Amino acid sequence: MLRSRRFDGRFGEWESRTAPSAGGMHAVTLLVLPIGRGPTGIYDDARHCLLAPPNPESALEINLNSVGKLCGATTGTTIQLLADGRRYAACYEDQSSLMWHDAGALVAVLALVSTALSLHSVVLGRKGGDIARAAGLGKWTAVGAIHIGA
Repeated sequence: MLRSRRFDGRFGEWESRTAPSAGGMHAVTLLVLPIGRGPTGIYDDARHCLLAPPNPESALEINLNSVGKLCGATTGTTIQLLADGRRYAACYEDQSSLMWHDAGALVAVLALVSTALSLHSVVLGRKGGDIARAAGLGKWTAVGAIHIGA
C-alpha cells in the first residue's frame, strides 16, 4: 500500500509503503496469476489496477504446473514478484542481495495480510524467471512468489 511518494529521496523517487524497501525505492512489482478464473496482470500502484502482460496465457499455464508441483494447490492466486534490477544497480553496488531482501519483506507482509483475512498462503520455492519470460516480462528479475487461497 502506497502511503506517500516524493521525488527528493537519496536516489530520486522515494516511497513510503507497508513493506520496507532499500532506499525507499520499492522496485519490486507484482504479477497476479490466478488458477482458474480471475484477473491476471501486473499491479499498477498508481492506478490501483492490473495491467495485462504481453502473453498471459503461457505464464498462467507454467504457473499452474509449478504451483501443482510445489504445493498441490488447484485453486487460488499466485503473486509472482518481479524486481527492476536496473533501478537497484543504478543506486547500489550489491543490488542482488537488496532485491532479495525487498522481496522477502514483501512476501512476509503478503503472508501476514492473507492470514489476517483468514486466507492460506504458501511461499513458493521458486524464482519464476520462466514465468516472467513467458509473460513477455523478460526485463524484470523474478525474485520469488507466494500462492494465496481460501
